Amino acid sequence: VTKVAVSADQDLEVAVLGVLRVEARPLAVAAIRKRLGDGVTAQQVRRTLERSAAVIASGERPATYTLR
Repeated sequence: VTKVAVSADQDLEVAVLGVLRVEARPLAVAAIRKRLGDGVTAQQVRRTLERSAAVIASGERPATYTLR
């Protein structure tokens, strides 16, 4: 698991999409959050994913996300 540092001035959307970009498989919110570190909440990740037009959500539970 590779962690991505998210600083206060770095855009969260860029960080979330960066995590998805380097992964070969769809990821759940918990897996994305784990890679971003403790400073990011699951709710922040979920809202970012829901707003982004570049992301596809699965219909499964838990939802997994991948880039278009």
